[in-house]
Order: sequence, then C-alpha cells, then structure tokens
Amino acid sequence: MNADRRKTIAKVQERILAALEILNSCQQDVEDVQNEEQEAFDNMPENLQGSEKGQAMEEAISLMEDLASTLNDACDSINDSLDQVVEL
Repeated sequence: MNADRRKTIAKVQERILAALEILNSCQQDVEDVQNEEQEAFDNMPENLQGSEKGQAMEEAISLMEDLASTLNDACDSINDSLDQVVEL
C-alpha cells in the first residue's frame, strides 16, 4: 500500500474508532435500561410477573439483551477487521 492510501486508511480508522465509541456507548445504555427493566420485573409481585404486562417486560428484557450482544459482536468484528487492515 502506498503512502497516500495509508493516509486515507488512517483517516478512515479515526472515523471508525469514533463510530465504535458511539456504538459502545449505545450498548452500555441498552444494558443499563435492560438492567433497570429486569430490576422492575424482579420487584413485581409474582402474580403480576405472569400477567400480560410481566410477559411484555420479559420480552423487552430479552430483546435488549440480544441487542446489546449484537452491538458487542459488531464492535468486536469491526475492531478485528480494522486491526487486520491497519497491520498491512
């Protein structure tokens, strides 16, 4: 890779790292809301946990867990790919 392309890759790397910071922050926010929702669910009386509202809360908790995991996996994959390109 020539010097011009390396400079371009370095600029792209900076932008990707900034985007990763945003994604990591989003992941943390999702996990925080998930934990709050889990705590609210855990503090509900048992008869309400089995209700429609309780089931909706459980579904939301599960979906947020999946989203946080997906964000984490995406960040890991982007980091790995970026590292490989930068090492060239």
